[in-house]
Amino acid sequence: MQKTIIIKPLTHKGAEHYGLYFKYDSQLIACAREAGCQFSYSNKCWYIPINQTNLNKLFTSFKEQAWLDLSALKEAIISPKNNLKPTLLPPISASRSAEIQQFEDWLRYKHYSENTISVYTACVEVYFRANPNADPSKITKQEFITFNTTYILKRHLSLTYQNQFVNALKLFLKMIFGLRVETDMLERPRREKKLPNVLSKQEVQLLLQHTKNVKHKTMLSFVYACGLRIGELINLRISDIDFDRKTIHIKLSKGYKDRVIGLPQIIESMLKQYFKLYRPKTFVIEGDHPGKIYSSRSAQQVLKKSVTLAGITKPVTMHWLRHSYATHLLEAGTDTRYIQVLLGHSSIKTTEIYTHVSTNQIKNIPSPLDDLDI
Repeated sequence: MQKTIIIKPLTHKGAEHYGLYFKYDSQLIACAREAGCQFSYSNKCWYIPINQTNLNKLFTSFKEQAWLDLSALKEAIISPKNNLKPTLLPPISASRSAEIQQFEDWLRYKHYSENTISVYTACVEVYFRANPNADPSKITKQEFITFNTTYILKRHLSLTYQNQFVNALKLFLKMIFGLRVETDMLERPRREKKLPNVLSKQEVQLLLQHTKNVKHKTMLSFVYACGLRIGELINLRISDIDFDRKTIHIKLSKGYKDRVIGLPQIIESMLKQYFKLYRPKTFVIEGDHPGKIYSSRSAQQVLKKSVTLAGITKPVTMHWLRHSYATHLLEAGTDTRYIQVLLGHSSIKTTEIYTHVSTNQIKNIPSPLDDLDI
């Protein structure tokens, strides 16, 4: 009997996606990854930005593997919030579709990440489906404000999503039509100033103490001890670690940048024990099959289990460990310029955000209430 995947409209992180719902199946998961899908723990489904290109990718990836049930998409292209009526956007013209395909090819040629390519092409397609008569060479500031008001703001989509529209349209107009859009024409929304989430040292210690499996404990300890992104860890090869020089070479990380960081002594000891037990062939942390990359989803599940066993009620993710690493270094007196290098940040401003979550100085400032006899 052929497997079935139900595809529903999904609004996730302020953006519109196809949500893929099916029972756990390693073969279908592999197909979803091949199509460029990501997994949402909050929605418990795989997802990919809504556009015709991605829909074609789904049909190609799942061909002869599963039947795609699209009945939930027949009523609406998206699933609006706050009881807004479903909106059926008109189809995009063949000529515009060809331009978007050309844009996608150019983004891939320029080595943009697959996630960025999906998001940017989806944004451009949504804009021209919502404005089918728009002339790309004559888009005005007022037209974009109207689109922002009637389409984005009505759906309470995030500031990040609005910014993605600005980035995508500016790049599309420049690449396809040679138009250099003035920055004040497509105005960006005011940026949210969110602080990174961090754990205390005691909480990190607790969750590591409750991680008994050697492989899992090595993995979580590695992320925290070196401030790695999850993608950096699962793509790290054994050959990238120089035990003689006590260094780790992080290759082609975010922004296609390399960096070299130190190998902590405790991680070196843990790795030697882990290598002896598991004998990985290629990657430092491997999946069930030798030489195969470990999945980020599995890493998140390992962390979630440890967090639960440790009695921590915060919604911890792997990236919290990276934030905690940076914050704890800062609180220990490490210069922000060194932390910038260790984290691989292009700008010191990105690193300086950790000064706002460090509590060393803030907690020592007395409250004026302390001086009152109440």
